[in-house]
Amino acid sequence: MKTIIISDINSESKTIIPYGLRVGRAFEAETEVLHIIDSRAQQGEYGQMSDSQSITPGEKFSQKEIFEREKNLAENKLDKILSAEASRLNYPLKVNSVIVENTVEEEIISRVGKDEPTIFVISAEPDGTIFQSPDEILEVLKTAGAIAVIVPPEKKYKDFENIIIPVDFNTDDISEFTDVKFVIERFNPFIDIVSVTSGNDYLDMELEGDSWVKNAKRSFLPTTVKTNVLKGKDFAGTVTNFVHRNEPDLVMLFRKKQNPVESIFKEDAVTKIVKHVNVPLLVCFRK
Repeated sequence: MKTIIISDINSESKTIIPYGLRVGRAFEAETEVLHIIDSRAQQGEYGQMSDSQSITPGEKFSQKEIFEREKNLAENKLDKILSAEASRLNYPLKVNSVIVENTVEEEIISRVGKDEPTIFVISAEPDGTIFQSPDEILEVLKTAGAIAVIVPPEKKYKDFENIIIPVDFNTDDISEFTDVKFVIERFNPFIDIVSVTSGNDYLDMELEGDSWVKNAKRSFLPTTVKTNVLKGKDFAGTVTNFVHRNEPDLVMLFRKKQNPVESIFKEDAVTKIVKHVNVPLLVCFRK
């Protein structure tokens, strides 16, 4: 498998690159730190020098000049971070540092693993250059059909030994969950499977939860599992509160176009959860 860390070296917050390196080490995976420069978004910048007869700035930088300037800055920053982390990681991890000129969407789409699992590691706090907002992060991942760990800044890495997975017990389609079987096999975690009800069908939901887990165990859950039916009118808010109380190592969220499980994720429920929980989120999108 492959771990790709999306560079956040331009962020005002602490970089998540050290966290991503430890994800790569945990999976014993080829690891890449990917810095994406979209020169087209920076066109129109001027040089600092002006001619002696004018008070206006110098000539506009060309797209190539912008890329070369940003590439040199990124190389210096990445070298410092990776050099510092190399002495801390007690594992012979092979790390490739890659700087490309492209849009973030096109680059991530091109790198989604087709023959082997690929997991992206992305900061939950957009850096303002590669990503502009949490909504953009999720939209790019959805378009690419990618699997990503979205990490709050300042979060220290812990093995994924305790995981919360919100699901819809009413759906028999569990195929989307098999995409992350490699995560469960690697960590053999304790898993809380949670669903939300706002009505009087609590006991029925518990029975559906037991049935769901039995089916899941035949497909991808050879580990310790507990089901929880939560009462609440707002799915995202109820799950968020449960996460705050239990402080898992990871929350897994699944999305698929035209899938019944989408019904539990109203328009921006995933975005709400991303914004309001302070634990890493593994978001899995399938086309």
